[in-house]
Amino acid sequence: MGVTEMSRKSSIFITKAMFFEAYTPKHKPIFVSGRDFYSLTYRYSGKTSIVSGEAELISESDSVTFMPKGLSYTTEILEDVHMAVVHFDFECEQPPLVPAVIDTKNTAVRSLFKALMKNGTDTSADLSKMSIFYEILATLDSQGMLASQRDIPVKIKRAREIIDGNFCDPYFSVTELANVIGVSASYLRREFCAAFGLSPISYLKELRVEKAKRLLLSEQYPISQIAAECGYAGASYFIQDFHRSTGESPGYYRKRLLDSP
Repeated sequence: MGVTEMSRKSSIFITKAMFFEAYTPKHKPIFVSGRDFYSLTYRYSGKTSIVSGEAELISESDSVTFMPKGLSYTTEILEDVHMAVVHFDFECEQPPLVPAVIDTKNTAVRSLFKALMKNGTDTSADLSKMSIFYEILATLDSQGMLASQRDIPVKIKRAREIIDGNFCDPYFSVTELANVIGVSASYLRREFCAAFGLSPISYLKELRVEKAKRLLLSEQYPISQIAAECGYAGASYFIQDFHRSTGESPGYYRKRLLDSP
């Protein structure tokens, strides 16, 4: 499948998502102008033809269909369709992607889509739904259904290694990192996003939050010390990033984990 890696293990960040079920009766071909979001659907039943350029895709029961952002195409409902639909976008622009239909009889994928749609008309992307959606992407990726189309430049790989070894440095600078590896800051941001699905600073913050989670498993470290250990100049910045990443404050996260049986 010509889709870039989108699984959680690839550190791809989904910035917005909407989930819903759709029931569409059989109808003649209609033209769909390029939309400003990506689409992933699971077809419970029915049959659809999708034509883009000279390529035609047929999506049938138990198949997952991916449509890239900005792609115009013609679709025809050949048989009444019932499907789960996700419209979403990435934090960073992706390299050119192609539409694809994944014919899967994987019961785990079907169960995950059902869990994603369990609230029916609730289209919001809460933390629970996002977790399931990432799991869907990871499941597809683990079976080789989602594969990267591009090689990562050596300097960009080196940039990630440097961040991995220095993310706790409160003086870490993306501009200085670009100088160290010998590229411009704009090139670093663009290629890092294309390779790993998020910006260098977002990746750094992700590493800091993951380390903080480990430290929060113990009561011996106060929040201010954890913030310093993870490279934050102050506790307020740490609390802000942690909440943005997890939806919880560090204090509540710790209490929830330590109070759980």
